[in-house]
Amino acid sequence: MTTSNTTTPERTPRDDEQEYFQILLQVLATGPTKSVELSEERPAPSLSMLANGNPELVSWVNGQQIRYDRVGTGKVIRLIKYHAGFRWYKFRLTTGAIHTIVLDKDDSPHEWLFVVRRLKAADGGQRISVLAYKEVKDSELLRKAEHVSAILKSQGRESS
Repeated sequence: MTTSNTTTPERTPRDDEQEYFQILLQVLATGPTKSVELSEERPAPSLSMLANGNPELVSWVNGQQIRYDRVGTGKVIRLIKYHAGFRWYKFRLTTGAIHTIVLDKDDSPHEWLFVVRRLKAADGGQRISVLAYKEVKDSELLRKAEHVSAILKSQGRESS
């Protein structure tokens, strides 16, 4: 499993919510837990807890050094909703989808479809559920990801 941890002399500030979002999709796709509910009323769930039952995944998640105290659940929810196609002018939309590539433990790309549902929150805040719906087989997106991964491996570089 690889994330983009390239160290450069002028490293940009870390975006904790973006990092959490990417690791969340990885955990839902490859771990034992296939869905999660996020609410602005509560802190973001521990990704290690979601990966519980898969020691290798738990170890990988713990190695990512997620700073939960700096992860804003509201910002994570907005990020997920954006990637799922929710927009202010689509106010009646209650279900969206995220179609993306997730790398497995061997850095092999797998195409996944995640379903995102907007839920009612008690205080009027934001609340969503995210479900790792299914792995998509034999698509153009996956073939392109596998091609790029093969090129990077042949050059001795990690995929990110």
